[in-house]
Amino acid sequence: MKFSRVFVMCILLFLLLVFAAEYRMPKKFRWEPTYGHTDKNPFGCYVFDSVLTASLSRGYTVGRQTLYQLKESPDSAPKGILVLAESLELSETDIDALFRLAGRGCRVILSARNYDYVLRDTLHFNHYYCYSASETLLQYVKHSQKRDTIVWHQDSLYARREFLLFPQVANRAIWLLRDSVTGSLSGRVLAGPVKYNPKADYLEYLKSQVDGMAVEFPVGKGAVLIVPSPLVFTNCTVLDTANRDYIFRLLSRLGDLPVVRTEAYQPRMAEVQASPLRFFLQHRPLRWGLWLTMLGLLLFMLFTARRRQRPIPVVREPQNRTVEFVQLIGTLYYQRHDYRDLVLKKYTYFSEELRRHDAVPPDTIATRIRQIENSGQQISAREMTQLIQEMDEIIKNS
Repeated sequence: MKFSRVFVMCILLFLLLVFAAEYRMPKKFRWEPTYGHTDKNPFGCYVFDSVLTASLSRGYTVGRQTLYQLKESPDSAPKGILVLAESLELSETDIDALFRLAGRGCRVILSARNYDYVLRDTLHFNHYYCYSASETLLQYVKHSQKRDTIVWHQDSLYARREFLLFPQVANRAIWLLRDSVTGSLSGRVLAGPVKYNPKADYLEYLKSQVDGMAVEFPVGKGAVLIVPSPLVFTNCTVLDTANRDYIFRLLSRLGDLPVVRTEAYQPRMAEVQASPLRFFLQHRPLRWGLWLTMLGLLLFMLFTARRRQRPIPVVREPQNRTVEFVQLIGTLYYQRHDYRDLVLKKYTYFSEELRRHDAVPPDTIATRIRQIENSGQQISAREMTQLIQEMDEIIKNS
């Protein structure tokens, strides 16, 4: 029992050390873009959403409504809409809803690395890589601190300013296509790369184009803002104090409106966190249930660790029932009044005992028994008792 207690205490001490070491170890970040509302990794939006919730006085919410659902919402008041995705593919219904929302005063930011052809053709723009890096952001930060420059052009709200961003965060730009008839541009460039050297085949083609990294397209009473660098709106950039103002300059184009960020155009997997217990840990009652379950399992292990043994049954010695058997047989003969047969049985036993002692039965007893055996007649109880007593006396004295 003492060994079992020592073993249990060693196991508990080992578990405590493992938990303490795991708690103190630096957390491993996942660098895949998810834009998830509850994702605390660099390219999630947990910090981004938390900051906007606390900063925007008119309100900030995150949902999964599509542009069509937002258009059909009973609340028809103008609002700011933010859409983040790696690749944004809008159906004709979504594009129609987009322009109807903007037409009635909504201001929409569409931020994605890739845009489908329908949206590009409608707004007359295309996209390209303006900065390139063969390493991941984590590798790039470890090996080099060089960043690329993005210029915010002067407007009515802000002065011209340069921002330094990692090429992995803002490596895409768009160019505006001029109208084939009027030669005018449909959008206004708010921010763009400092310089870009396209390939020789594109030199002539790009002469009549304007490129930028944040372009605003006026639509009706509102506007649509195209930002081809969605990683700007993630935790990584929000926590970068040197470039935090760039995010708020982009968000300022939404005006003084309540803002809705929709995750309808993100894959469902974007909501999956590193831990499979994410759902339980996010809700207080389920979280307490999980801790209590783990505590119950620990107590169960503690109290059942000692070896269990079934009780050993008491084995009694076999009893000698010979005397009882003889008494039972004698009682049966006596109840049947078969004194003759009882005397003959006794004589058989008597003869065997004498033979074991190398003796012979007396002539008187032997002669009388033979007479009883040959006559076949019953004898009285008195005579039976007398004969049995005589045989017992002879055995006793032999």
